Amino acid sequence: MKTFREILTEADQSGTAIGHFNISDLAALKAVVSAARERGVPVAIGLSESERKFMGTRQAAALVRSTREEHSQPIYLNADHTHSLSSAEEAPAPVSIPLSLTDPNCRLSRTSQKRNRQLSLSKP
Repeated sequence: MKTFREILTEADQSGTAIGHFNISDLAALKAVVSAARERGVPVAIGLSESERKFMGTRQAAALVRSTREEHSQPIYLNADHTHSLSSAEEAPAPVSIPLSLTDPNCRLSRTSQKRNRQLSLSKP
């Protein structure tokens, strides 16, 4: 399966968008994933710092990973509305790619758009 960065690059080149939906419970995850599956499109699941604290980063990653594997569906987990690079890096290393919590694509909510782009593009 392609990485989130590859999906974003392809979407940018083709002028399409990737749906990104924040969740805070299993019901929301199932609804978003079901809609994306029906349409045959990849989807990004966002978790803000507050949502990661509420759901648990490892628990949310396990839910996304198991759902992705069960349906062979391109589902990506994104550290959204993150206030610091250290908070974005809190993601569990054992989570398999393509979860963007381990993919080098980071958007810090208190950092300028220009600086976020530099951070994302500076990582291999």
